[in-house]
Amino acid sequence: MAQQKTIRGEIRYLAMAAVTVALIVAFMISAVYKIAAERIEAAAELKVLAEITALNSQTALMFSDKKVLDETLNALAPNADIVYAEITTSQGVVLASRTFGQDHIEYNRNPVTRGVRNLLASTLGEYSLVTIEHVVTLDQKILGKVRITSDMVTVWIELIASIATAIAAMALALLFSLLLIRGMLKNIMQPIECLISSAANIAKTRQYSQRVERLADDELGDLTDQFNLMLNEVEKREQELSAQNNRLEHEVASRTQRIKSAMEEMQLLLNSMAEGAYGIDSQGVCTFVNKSFLRILGFEREDEVVGRHIHQLIHHSHADSSPYPETECQMYAAYQYNQKVHNADEVFWHKNGHAISVEYWAQPIVTDGIVIGAIATFIDITERKKSETEHKIAATAMEAQESMMVMDANHLILRVNQSFTKMTEYTANEVVGQHASMFRAGNTDESFYAAIWDRAKKEGFWQGEIQSRRKNGEVYPVHVSISAVKNQAGMIINYVSTLADITMSKAAEEEIKHLAYYDLLTGLPNRRLLLDRLTQALTFSARSGKEGALLFIDLDHFKTLNDTEGHAIGDLLLQQVAERLTAVVREGDTVARLGGDEFVVMLEDLSEVALEAAAQTEAIGEKILVAISQLYLLDKHEHHSTSSIGATLFNNHQSGIDELLKQADIAMYQAKKAGRNTLRFFDPQMQETINSRANLESELRKALEREQFQLYYQIQVNHSGHALGAEVLIRWCHPERGIVSPFHFIPVAEETGLILPIGEWVLNSACAQLGLWQRNPSTEHLTLSVNVSAKQFRQPDFITQVKTALQQHSTNPARLKLELTESMLLEHVDLTIATMIVLKEIGVRFSLDDFGTGYSSLQYLKKLPLYQLKIDQSFVRDIADDISDQAIVRTIIAMAQTLNLNVIAEGVETEQQLQLLQSCGCTTYQGYLFSQPVPIAEFEALLGASVMTRFAPLAIE
Repeated sequence: MAQQKTIRGEIRYLAMAAVTVALIVAFMISAVYKIAAERIEAAAELKVLAEITALNSQTALMFSDKKVLDETLNALAPNADIVYAEITTSQGVVLASRTFGQDHIEYNRNPVTRGVRNLLASTLGEYSLVTIEHVVTLDQKILGKVRITSDMVTVWIELIASIATAIAAMALALLFSLLLIRGMLKNIMQPIECLISSAANIAKTRQYSQRVERLADDELGDLTDQFNLMLNEVEKREQELSAQNNRLEHEVASRTQRIKSAMEEMQLLLNSMAEGAYGIDSQGVCTFVNKSFLRILGFEREDEVVGRHIHQLIHHSHADSSPYPETECQMYAAYQYNQKVHNADEVFWHKNGHAISVEYWAQPIVTDGIVIGAIATFIDITERKKSETEHKIAATAMEAQESMMVMDANHLILRVNQSFTKMTEYTANEVVGQHASMFRAGNTDESFYAAIWDRAKKEGFWQGEIQSRRKNGEVYPVHVSISAVKNQAGMIINYVSTLADITMSKAAEEEIKHLAYYDLLTGLPNRRLLLDRLTQALTFSARSGKEGALLFIDLDHFKTLNDTEGHAIGDLLLQQVAERLTAVVREGDTVARLGGDEFVVMLEDLSEVALEAAAQTEAIGEKILVAISQLYLLDKHEHHSTSSIGATLFNNHQSGIDELLKQADIAMYQAKKAGRNTLRFFDPQMQETINSRANLESELRKALEREQFQLYYQIQVNHSGHALGAEVLIRWCHPERGIVSPFHFIPVAEETGLILPIGEWVLNSACAQLGLWQRNPSTEHLTLSVNVSAKQFRQPDFITQVKTALQQHSTNPARLKLELTESMLLEHVDLTIATMIVLKEIGVRFSLDDFGTGYSSLQYLKKLPLYQLKIDQSFVRDIADDISDQAIVRTIIAMAQTLNLNVIAEGVETEQQLQLLQSCGCTTYQGYLFSQPVPIAEFEALLGASVMTRFAPLAIE
């Protein structure tokens, strides 16, 4: 019996062939490795020959014996592979050389072999030769070199022969393997291909009765048998499924026909409905619509709606176009929460974008207890709502007797009545469809109208007075009432406005008001309006703390003019006086006529300081006197007139309005007694003060012109008694009053602006004195502190003034200290700092005067480029008795040290004060204890009298 073939056996044969090939390859690699090893061994032998030759040539090299060296080289002749040898000196000079021929070698005698060797040697070039060098030494001294070159062509020939043999063997093994594999694959693939082809044919034709032929007796044959058995089972199952499928197809066809009939009936029913109907799934996507849906909402085909989200398509916004979130939609409750819905007043959106009022119902669709969607029906209630609206409008119109205008929710005019057209002069056709803003007039801000409509929208009503415009452009006042009309859902659908022309009533009101509060002749406020404004002014004055004033004005000799020229001329004079008074006073002041030739001017918002307020009042009074005294032209008659003015100040006056008028009247009679054409204050003492101040201002101007000012110097010393410099203090050497303290004239100079030329004179004088001191070694170190007023410091050219004064007198800027007050620094901080920085850059130093008395701010203090803090004398005066003053002084000193600032105390008058200041850490002083302010001659004499000796006890041990 023949042995059965198996796939396993075929694979075994294939493995045997692979092993055979692997052995051949291994043999080839072994042969190559052996040849390489022989080449290495040949090189090693050649190296040994070179060493032997070197030993044999030592003596001959020492004596340069060429004959012996040649003999030594001849000894290499028996070696067949050596082609060249030479022996050289240490300097490279060849003493002996020998080229060996290879014709004596047996394989070179064959012409073919010799040709192959020559071709290989030519191809390999230098790779066919191996050269070995060996250094000849004796007692570590180099005598020369031995160089031997050997031919490796024989080795290469053997190597190539081995490779050729291996390649040939491999080719034979590969051919054998291919033949073997081809036979094996044919035996394996034939039954597999047959099986695949049969299976594909059965799958294509679905003829499960076919069978596959068994072509092999191995595992593939067994697989074929099992495949045929599977086909038997599949054929049986296919027959059963075919029968069952026929039954199901018959049942489905029957049911489909019944469903189709039902759907057709339902579609007929839906399309016959006057109401719109649509269905949605659980995601809100439309599943069907009827024809009424398409008709009402303007769609042409079902595919425009079916498959789209119904809320986003027709239910996305409220009637006022505000967004309508899906989660707030009642329809959402139907298909999400299984709730029935009915909404009597809602809007759906037409395809072209306008809203349609609808009433709709929604019913959830539930299957097996699960909501899978909803069905909704709706009707168009536009006509019904329009009818309801018209009824409401008509009912409202019937109630109104005035001009009426009906608007929609967007303020577009829908209807007006006959009274409206008569009042505005527009016809109904000209205004219907227009926006209500077409009647706006005047310069009223848009926000005013926005506020009106906002209130009408929120509260449902607004009324008030506005300016309107007739068709001819005339602007007139109207009283407007706006009422909002809402639907059942509480949304505004219309506005109804009633309007009344109040031109006549406003004119009458203004006329009555003018007659009640204004003088008919001059148009000025009368006594009643004056008293009302005076009451308000007293209240304002009490709250603000600012002074006010009343000026009672009486025209001099007015009765004479009336008697001689007549009352008509007198009235002209009164009218022109009223015009001049109105022109000369400030805006906000009141000019009133009490009657006859008596006028009153009320001034408000004057200074908080009574003396300054009196000065302001006097200035305005003087302007009035000048204005009234100018020439008048009265109906071609020239006339001169003067006036007498009585003034009184008020600030929360306790005596009452009548008392104020009485005081001003008394002061006016005082002015008449003083000769007329003048002004007098009610308080005699105040009048004297005003006169004194006016005289002082006049004399100050003369003092500048006549150089009556003089600088006094108050010494400044350190803890060792050394004079550091002085503070310059201005004195007025009055020819009659003697020395006048700056406390008396500086405030007036500040108010009148004279402080600017005075301050510039002080600055120039101080720089001139420093320039003189710089020329004397004993005084060149002294500094001068100059007080600078706020008004002077803030002059645009102040920096230029300082630089000019320094340059003019060649003064060292570091010797000049400018003293500023805290109150100056708190205003215009950035500008102040900028000015200080510019001056500091040229060397000028700054001292903060009266430190601690103002509103000191560390935030600003650390920003200011200060050099020194001056402790105010108010803290030094009671430092011996007041613990608080001691604490304040210590704090100031500690603060200055922290900020790296110098500290000086002013007003030091006793030894006890000095000791306490020293104990607090203050090391620089100024005060009467050391010297009063003195003229320059006395100051320099004080320096010459040895300040060191006088103040030596000040030194701290």
